[in-house]
Amino acid sequence: MDKKAMYRELRRWAKLGRGFLTARRRRFRGEADYKTIDDAVEEVKEKTGAEKVNLFGHSLGGIIALDYALDRPENVEDILTVASPFRGTYGILYSNLMRPAGLHDPVVYDMLLPFGKFMERLRYKMYRQWKQLEKEPVNVMNIIASEDEFVGEERMSLLAAIGKRENIVEFSLPEGHCEVLFNRQTVEQLRFMMQNGAATVGVHSLLYDQGIFDSLREGMTERQREDFYTFNYDYHRIPETRYH
Repeated sequence: MDKKAMYRELRRWAKLGRGFLTARRRRFRGEADYKTIDDAVEEVKEKTGAEKVNLFGHSLGGIIALDYALDRPENVEDILTVASPFRGTYGILYSNLMRPAGLHDPVVYDMLLPFGKFMERLRYKMYRQWKQLEKEPVNVMNIIASEDEFVGEERMSLLAAIGKRENIVEFSLPEGHCEVLFNRQTVEQLRFMMQNGAATVGVHSLLYDQGIFDSLREGMTERQREDFYTFNYDYHRIPETRYH
């Protein structure tokens, strides 16, 4: 095995583990104000006085962003999703091996199972409610991480999940699950979406909190930084707020 590739992989896992544990500690100590995506969008709309926002989601955050848009298309301008397993992932089964380390989360485990209740409900909504996104219209850009170490490339394809739609643009980048978030093309697509004038709500992945978006602000204009809102999301409240 290439030693450089091996060390790179080990660094990925170390970052993910630290991010996950830090987020859990903050939650346990009550240091972060955790919200649902419904709360976040309404807060940004109230602050900006706008009727719509953009949604930018990474991994599970992209799924939650799309799920919200399917229910509330009138609140959404455009969506950018990155490395999001829209068809679930069997990789979540390996989280059972992490129980001794406290890294197994049963709520999120059930959400990401391809045959679980949440994914079944999402598939149903995509087929029944996608026309509402086309009617608004809400444009969806989906970026696949072709070297993702957690999710198979085919499970991130929105086109494979719902079929060809006029408001979906999808392409792949040769990056891993986290690296793809900071890829130059991903950052460019985020800035391009923000040119529509709507404020953007970032939705982080399970393994991190809103701090993962901090470095993305560095290349933004002052106006874009002001229009980029991030929050810490409580994924344990998602089933009760999104199952309906």
